[in-house]
Amino acid sequence: MPGKAIIVYGGAGTWQEKRLREALSGVRDAVLVGWKSLMDGGSALDATIEAVVAMEDNPVFNAGTGACLNLLGKPELEAFVMRGDTLEAGAVFGVLVKNPVRLARLVMEKTDHVILVGEGARLFARAMGFPEHDPVVPERVEKTYKDLMKRLREGESERWARLPEFVRNHPEYRADTIGAVAVDGQGLCAVASSTGGVFLKMPGRMGDTPIPGAGNYATRTGAVSMTGEGEGMLRTLAAKRACDLLESGMEPDDVARAVVLEVKEKTKKQCGTIIVTADGRVAWHYSSKSMPTAFIREGMDEPLVHK
Repeated sequence: MPGKAIIVYGGAGTWQEKRLREALSGVRDAVLVGWKSLMDGGSALDATIEAVVAMEDNPVFNAGTGACLNLLGKPELEAFVMRGDTLEAGAVFGVLVKNPVRLARLVMEKTDHVILVGEGARLFARAMGFPEHDPVVPERVEKTYKDLMKRLREGESERWARLPEFVRNHPEYRADTIGAVAVDGQGLCAVASSTGGVFLKMPGRMGDTPIPGAGNYATRTGAVSMTGEGEGMLRTLAAKRACDLLESGMEPDDVARAVVLEVKEKTKKQCGTIIVTADGRVAWHYSSKSMPTAFIREGMDEPLVHK
């Protein structure tokens, strides 16, 4: 029988030391939540969702509570789930609920669709009994938004061109995706992911998270989740590319390095990835400075945590 395994990440990028410590603790807690679900008989899908919920509820991460704000100062949440045996998937965009990843699962299980957005997603959330939730953490997210807007409004034109470099060097001004991939004792591979997008994005900007094959994908061979500058994954369909390479027989470590390098070479965008295979192997790689990551599989007493 396949070995159970789960691996999670908290976002690829540059992290301030204090927040990095919090993120490393957060991914450790999340992977243990997912592992308990697997050990209690839950499926890989159950485990990934429970791990992502733990991170959605942790304001250090840009997902659920603590999500970043768009150009108009509003949060727009995204989430995605997929199971590899049937290729069924569910995703939401533009909803304000406490745990959008749970809503994404219901899109997969209760509707004939894959993605619900905007007002349709909000109506579905109400029908499913999800109350509206304000994910904004004023002391962190609103301060960051106001600081960024002040720089844009007061800066001269050449300073606008410097904003991307400024954001790269100051992690408190950027945001990223959380995700989990797992395999259970039946060999089912699954992925779940959630994000608030990026600070000062245009309203309505959808990232890679809800799009099957861009930031997330799962097949019978493995499951992949990606984090970073979403347009890079959207333009290369990086997660589907990774799954195709796994199905070709390439080793998961080599796949992880290959897709991250390909995104960087083709689009100049930074990213990171986590991978699990149907036989219980895990891999991860990233082109950013850090990607808080934790994994555990059968035979391990404690998770391994990596920055």
